[in-house]
Amino acid sequence: MNCKELEEYILSGKLDEILKKITCKEEIDAEKQRYLSLLHEAFDLYGDGDYHFVSSPGRSEIGGNHTDHQHGHVVAAGLNIDNLAVVKASGNTIVRYRDRAYKPIRVDLSDLEINQKEYNTS
Repeated sequence: MNCKELEEYILSGKLDEILKKITCKEEIDAEKQRYLSLLHEAFDLYGDGDYHFVSSPGRSEIGGNHTDHQHGHVVAAGLNIDNLAVVKASGNTIVRYRDRAYKPIRVDLSDLEINQKEYNTS
């Protein structure tokens, strides 16, 4: 969906039940604003296009956190806090990642060689 269509979809209430499941809350106006704010920010930076939201649940490691150290086993729990991204295809091999808390990151997927300058970075 383009930006306007996605905004209308969010405001129409068609996403409400999903947002209630993600947040475990009945009141989701703030969550809708979170989605809209992210969408508008992406539109301002990258223009219109076919946008998609991607959400992954937060998790807490209760016992162990590296399966290679835990013989393939950990105890983790999902949280009702998520990581949210809005994405749009660029039509090339460049991925631009932007987070409000960090400097923008640019990755060229056509060059996947190990780069010493990238050690200990995002």
